[in-house]
Amino acid sequence: MKPADVLTLIATLEKTLPDRALPTPMPLRKTRRKDVVPTPHLRLTTACLDYRRTRYWETPESDMAAVARLSFDYEGARIGAGDRKSDLTHVDGDQIVSIVRNRPAEKTCRARLEDLGFERIDALGLYEVTPDHQNDFIMIGPDPEEELIDPERALLEFSHRHLPALRAEGWIVEIDEAYPIHIAEAGGDWFADVRESSGIDWFGVELGILIDGKRVSVLRCCSIFSRACASAPASAISPPGSTSAT
Repeated sequence: MKPADVLTLIATLEKTLPDRALPTPMPLRKTRRKDVVPTPHLRLTTACLDYRRTRYWETPESDMAAVARLSFDYEGARIGAGDRKSDLTHVDGDQIVSIVRNRPAEKTCRARLEDLGFERIDALGLYEVTPDHQNDFIMIGPDPEEELIDPERALLEFSHRHLPALRAEGWIVEIDEAYPIHIAEAGGDWFADVRESSGIDWFGVELGILIDGKRVSVLRCCSIFSRACASAPASAISPPGSTSAT
């Protein structure tokens, strides 16, 4: 209700019911703010994406993909990156607050995601983009000239190296259970078990660390890694930027 309509309603109630002490609505003041810096909110989840058909009679095909859903928080009011609204309105006490979207700040956040290898789904031209996915990004890899992209490796690199950096920059990151990559944090508590063994071994040793409350054997992981390194080419295990001897 507009402030002028509130005043008209008050006058009508006083005239129609002069003997009734009715509570009358108070007009709300309008405030327009342009100083709010949004907090980027990134939700990592999965989505079933339908491929765009070139012919209407073709059987639609779909793909379950990991997506990053971007939105922005304006002092508690959330809006999707693909939403076309120019401002957000909410009631705060006796005033109506209208917050103007900070487009330059939002553009910077989108560019940050693109630098990390994400691309808007609607910009790829591969999928039918429904309103549910207008805020979604998909990993294509940080190097657009690289022809072969391993999505799982790119997502693992993003989750391991770049998610902590985004959180440090103030991003709110939410990871759904269905998201394929989850980085387990070691709790720092080590364990070691020594037990008698039968046969040619005198005793058995298990050395490990607690990760998310679960016991993980370090010796077993080292054994698996050693066998993998023995069968892998040198380029696959060399640190980034290093050159292997030929």
